[in-house]
Amino acid sequence: MEATVTAVWAFVPAFAWLYFVYRKDRFEPEPFKQILKVYLAGILATVPAYFGNKYGAYLFPDASRVFGDTAGYVLLIVGPNEELWKFLAVYLVMYRHGEFDEPMDGLIYACTAGLGFAGLENVIYALQMGPSVVLLRSISAVPAHFLDAAIYGYVLGLRKFGHRTIAIPLAVIVAGLVHGLYDLFALGSKFVGLWALLGLIAVVACQAFWFRRAVTRLLDLSPFRLGGAGIACTHCQGLTPGDSAFCNHCGVSLATTIPD
Repeated sequence: MEATVTAVWAFVPAFAWLYFVYRKDRFEPEPFKQILKVYLAGILATVPAYFGNKYGAYLFPDASRVFGDTAGYVLLIVGPNEELWKFLAVYLVMYRHGEFDEPMDGLIYACTAGLGFAGLENVIYALQMGPSVVLLRSISAVPAHFLDAAIYGYVLGLRKFGHRTIAIPLAVIVAGLVHGLYDLFALGSKFVGLWALLGLIAVVACQAFWFRRAVTRLLDLSPFRLGGAGIACTHCQGLTPGDSAFCNHCGVSLATTIPD
């Protein structure tokens, strides 16, 4: 019974941050069913990520004692490995789905996957270290997970609708390196003391500042802004961005919908 209560408690921060992220999707909020699907995919992503971290640790056997091995492990293994599986949870489940119908959706779904991942990770840490660890992680590791995922979510949203930005694989690499940098500071107190805490705060603060600007830009690009420039499909009545040739919901050609 105690373990069950701890597990439920460990998910609370992830759900709280998910509500925060979901509220950012102001013009055409995503269906709860799709949010739940991606959240569960994020939870499942922890399984291959666990094995990737486990076997990757063999490359850096002194990661717990030597700073160089710690840096190599988190920057080259943990960060890229975890972000790759979180990215796949979004890309494979939602990128081609009809509900992914505006740039903002990339950010929303990527953050959702990141929070699913963080939720189960919280459970594991809480069961190992006690429920009190959840409070600390709720203001550090949990937001860091969705802020990392927001990097490629932002790029997915722009790329899908033809806006110029960096390549998607590069975005995943950047997210992995930022994740690794966070982990390096989180584990680095034994090597550099208080500087590690200051570095960790700086990483999260910079990400939060960037996240706010990313949200603003993606909302500005929404075809549903101010009641929208989106095209209403004559077949299913779903709204689709104005530069689309086919309905994102049912796939029907929009040629008969677009005015001459």
